[in-house]
Amino acid sequence: MPPKPLRRPSELGKGLPQVAFRPWTDPVYRIQAEARISSQRHQKPRYRFDVPGGEYAVLYANDTKVATFNEAYAEKRRRIPRADAERHLVSIMPRRPLPLVDLTDDRTLSVLGLDARISVGDDYKACHQWARAFHETWPEACGIAYAARWGGVRTSNVALFVERCRKDIAVGSLGRLGDPALENLVLEAVDRYNLTATFLV
Repeated sequence: MPPKPLRRPSELGKGLPQVAFRPWTDPVYRIQAEARISSQRHQKPRYRFDVPGGEYAVLYANDTKVATFNEAYAEKRRRIPRADAERHLVSIMPRRPLPLVDLTDDRTLSVLGLDARISVGDDYKACHQWARAFHETWPEACGIAYAARWGGVRTSNVALFVERCRKDIAVGSLGRLGDPALENLVLEAVDRYNLTATFLV
């Protein structure tokens, strides 16, 4: 018997029930072209929690440095191209505790009638609808915490409503991927996740 489709927020009728937010206090990490806040609106959604109509930007990050590599490159033939040696590994740190919708919490999933597919499944259209519902219903929420699809069960991702919390986060570069200071980290990611970093070959 095939599994039931992932629930849509419209099925809740009168709107979303209140949930307990997770306070975001620790750094998360991201690989990007620049050393500053880097986010853009997509008129058509591209990633899991993008809004369907591009009304606001979403910034994605992982809570461990090494897993960030698999989240970024697992679906890109597991290759870190030579040009990406110039990309930055950045740390994103909240200046104060910021509230996140916590989809890693089974109590939140249960209240919303969801399961782990919201984090790791392929029904992106449903994920887009939930992201918009969270953003519209809870103006205090600064993003979504969710299970990492590629980074492993001990890691999690965040999808930040970055325009809502831009003034409350600090971003700093830990170096470019090709820098000698990051070589051990890149090699750890290559070994752990079966990646190929062409700039190291």
